[in-house]
Amino acid sequence: MKKYLIVLILLFCSLNIFSQSESRLSNENELFINLSAFGIGMKFSSNENVWTIPYRLLNFYYIIDRRLGFQFSPLVGWVELKSFNDSLSDMLSNTYNFFNFKFNYYLFMDYVNDTIGYLMLGPYISTNYLNIDSITGFDLNKIIMNVGFNITMIKLAENTPFTFLNELDIGYRYTNYLENKHSIYFTLKCDPFIIVYFFAKLTEARYN
Repeated sequence: MKKYLIVLILLFCSLNIFSQSESRLSNENELFINLSAFGIGMKFSSNENVWTIPYRLLNFYYIIDRRLGFQFSPLVGWVELKSFNDSLSDMLSNTYNFFNFKFNYYLFMDYVNDTIGYLMLGPYISTNYLNIDSITGFDLNKIIMNVGFNITMIKLAENTPFTFLNELDIGYRYTNYLENKHSIYFTLKCDPFIIVYFFAKLTEARYN
């Protein structure tokens, strides 16, 4: 099963790298697809601060009037890195969410350049539902609510719906099924091939 999951992730990533090129929004309302994003973050609660590795596979992103953003993803998750003195199974805590919505209101949205793409800033609210975690398992009554401020960099792929989608979230999280229900967090998620893309652009500029 793990081998098939790895193959699926690599396929998503490869589709990203072959679909990128310069483009701008052609309409006020646009639908985009981002195939994968991974990153790093941290969660601060009343009695513990833990590093996290957030990730997302397949994200549908709809922008209305260049002001409102709606996102849906069938898989959003994160790994929490506990004490490094514990065993590997105790050190890692996994959470998988299979029903994820995010609503953005952009105070600022502008095209920077062909390399960066669009930069967007504004508050957001999101929810994660239908989740499985390594502590409490699966329960339909569990829900996660998030609210905060978001910085998004989105680079469009010409003549396709695919994008680079890189995000920084700083916010408050309410988790109704954990002892530490309230926490502050930040996450930085990037397209896994953004480094390859920028390296290719630097190489192209060097030899042209």
